[in-house]
Amino acid sequence: MSMVNATIETFGGISMDVDGVTRHQIGWPDWEITTRVDTEKFLEQVHQAVQCHNSQLPGYGPFAEMSASDLGIFYRVGTFYRAFSLVNGGRKVETDLFEGLR
Repeated sequence: MSMVNATIETFGGISMDVDGVTRHQIGWPDWEITTRVDTEKFLEQVHQAVQCHNSQLPGYGPFAEMSASDLGIFYRVGTFYRAFSLVNGGRKVETDLFEGLR
Protein backbone atom coordinates (compact mmCIF):
# COMPACT_ATOMS: atom_id res chain seq x y z
CA MET A 1 0.00 0.00 0.00
CA SER A 2 1.34 3.45 -0.85
CA MET A 3 1.88 6.11 1.80
CA VAL A 4 -0.85 8.27 0.23
CA ASN A 5 -3.39 5.43 0.19
CA ALA A 6 -2.48 4.41 3.74
CA THR A 7 -2.89 7.99 4.94
CA ILE A 8 -6.31 8.35 3.32
CA GLU A 9 -7.42 4.93 4.57
CA THR A 10 -6.24 5.61 8.13
CA PHE A 11 -7.17 9.25 8.55
CA GLY A 12 -9.83 9.68 5.88
CA GLY A 13 -7.78 12.44 4.30
CA ILE A 14 -6.31 15.33 6.25
CA SER A 15 -8.07 18.67 6.02
CA MET A 16 -9.24 21.60 8.09
CA ASP A 17 -11.74 24.39 7.60
CA VAL A 18 -10.30 27.91 7.66
CA ASP A 19 -12.72 30.81 7.22
CA GLY A 20 -15.25 28.50 5.58
CA VAL A 21 -12.75 27.05 3.09
CA THR A 22 -11.63 23.42 3.38
CA ARG A 23 -7.86 23.13 3.10
CA HIS A 24 -6.48 19.69 2.27
CA GLN A 25 -3.05 18.40 3.23
CA ILE A 26 -1.02 17.96 0.08
CA GLY A 27 2.46 17.03 1.28
CA TRP A 28 5.64 17.29 -0.71
CA PRO A 29 5.92 16.21 -4.33
CA ASP A 30 8.43 13.36 -4.53
CA TRP A 31 10.86 15.40 -6.63
CA GLU A 32 11.20 18.01 -3.84
CA ILE A 33 12.46 15.51 -1.25
CA THR A 34 16.22 15.94 -0.90
CA THR A 35 16.93 13.48 1.92
CA ARG A 36 15.51 10.11 2.90
CA VAL A 37 16.65 8.63 6.21
CA ASP A 38 15.99 4.97 7.09
CA THR A 39 14.24 5.01 10.48
CA GLU A 40 13.00 1.43 10.56
CA LYS A 41 15.12 0.49 13.57
CA PHE A 42 13.25 3.15 15.60
CA LEU A 43 9.68 1.95 14.94
CA GLU A 44 9.21 0.70 18.52
CA GLN A 45 10.17 4.13 19.89
CA VAL A 46 7.75 5.77 17.45
CA HIS A 47 5.02 3.39 18.60
CA GLN A 48 5.70 4.26 22.24
CA ALA A 49 5.66 7.99 21.44
CA VAL A 50 2.32 7.70 19.62
CA GLN A 51 0.84 5.88 22.63
CA CYS A 52 1.99 8.74 24.91
CA HIS A 53 -0.35 11.07 23.02
CA ASN A 54 -3.58 9.06 23.27
CA SER A 55 -5.58 12.15 24.23
CA GLN A 56 -4.76 13.61 20.80
CA LEU A 57 -5.60 10.45 18.85
CA PRO A 58 -9.41 10.03 19.00
CA GLY A 59 -9.85 11.85 15.69
CA TYR A 60 -7.29 9.68 13.93
CA GLY A 61 -9.29 6.46 13.68
CA PRO A 62 -7.25 3.25 13.76
CA PHE A 63 -3.90 5.07 14.06
CA ALA A 64 -3.90 4.73 17.84
CA GLU A 65 -4.45 0.98 17.61
CA MET A 66 -1.69 0.25 15.10
CA SER A 67 1.22 -1.98 16.03
CA ALA A 68 4.79 -0.79 15.63
CA SER A 69 5.13 -2.79 12.40
CA ASP A 70 1.90 -1.30 11.01
CA LEU A 71 3.12 2.21 11.82
CA GLY A 72 6.11 1.40 9.64
CA ILE A 73 4.20 2.38 6.51
CA PHE A 74 4.20 5.95 7.83
CA TYR A 75 7.51 6.06 9.69
CA ARG A 76 9.91 3.60 8.03
CA VAL A 77 11.58 6.41 6.08
CA GLY A 78 11.92 10.00 7.22
CA THR A 79 11.74 12.49 4.36
CA PHE A 80 13.28 15.94 4.48
CA TYR A 81 13.69 18.96 2.23
CA ARG A 82 16.97 20.84 2.29
CA ALA A 83 16.39 24.43 1.21
CA PHE A 84 20.04 25.02 0.34
CA SER A 85 22.79 22.46 -0.07
CA LEU A 86 26.49 22.67 -0.73
CA VAL A 87 26.64 18.85 -0.75
CA ASN A 88 25.39 17.87 -4.20
CA GLY A 89 23.21 20.64 -5.59
CA GLY A 90 20.15 18.38 -5.63
CA ARG A 91 21.53 15.87 -8.11
CA LYS A 92 21.03 12.92 -5.77
CA VAL A 93 18.87 12.10 -2.77
CA GLU A 94 20.91 12.19 0.42
CA THR A 95 20.63 9.56 3.17
CA ASP A 96 22.33 11.50 5.96
CA LEU A 97 21.07 14.81 7.34
CA PHE A 98 24.64 15.76 8.23
CA GLU A 99 26.24 14.82 4.90
CA GLY A 100 28.94 17.31 4.03
CA LEU A 101 29.16 18.64 7.58
CA ARG A 102 31.44 15.98 9.05
